[in-house]
Amino acid sequence: MKKVIFYFTIMISILCLALFYYSNKRIDGIYVKVIEINNYNNGKDFIRDSQKIVKIENQKIVSYHFDYSESNDFYVIGNIIKQELNFDEIGYLNYNIKAVNKDSLVLTTNGINKQKKVFLRLPDSLKNSSNFKNKLLDKSFKLVSEYGIDTVHFNENFLLNKIPLGIEKKWGITSLTYDTIDNFQILNTGMSRFFIIKENNNRVFLYLPSFDKTFKQVELIEIQVDKSKIRETIENHLKYKNVW
Repeated sequence: MKKVIFYFTIMISILCLALFYYSNKRIDGIYVKVIEINNYNNGKDFIRDSQKIVKIENQKIVSYHFDYSESNDFYVIGNIIKQELNFDEIGYLNYNIKAVNKDSLVLTTNGINKQKKVFLRLPDSLKNSSNFKNKLLDKSFKLVSEYGIDTVHFNENFLLNKIPLGIEKKWGITSLTYDTIDNFQILNTGMSRFFIIKENNNRVFLYLPSFDKTFKQVELIEIQVDKSKIRETIENHLKYKNVW
């Protein structure tokens, strides 16, 4: 009888370890947060489009922001993620795993301010075997997508795009960083928008994560432009920035 109890205990322990391992591994992946919904006391939903790259692996959540990243430890019990709080806070922040799908992860929180966070999983098909940063730097491209045609220029620190201003188009400018996360080539425009770069049959595409859990495709076609206007735009931007 003692042997039966002993073996039964061993089997239960192995099963618990297997379930713990599965609970943690099933959500592993690299995601981009495409939407966050906050429900406050008045019952109204506040929807925020605040994209963020998140890597979940080996009980760590790493969040990649525009110019920094942060890492938090966590563990999963059933459908609850218990994440350690940073900034000298005591205790854990709990997330309910509402759904784990092949292409997405949905988390919710309880309490006074209920939250719903929808993450879109980055598919392996968007990985690259080489770094495209050098292929983009100091070059201009025509962007072709279902939304129309635009013109952009890639600088080391800035992304410039043609914007309507009066009767003509002038160059607009925003900050830009280039990141590589597990062979995903990612452009961060500094406006909480991420683009994934992917080469396909010698053609270069940008993929924009969307609310409908898809990636909108934009093709880059290299063109020649007047770079004196680009230099002027960057110089004016830096002058204005230094004033403030």
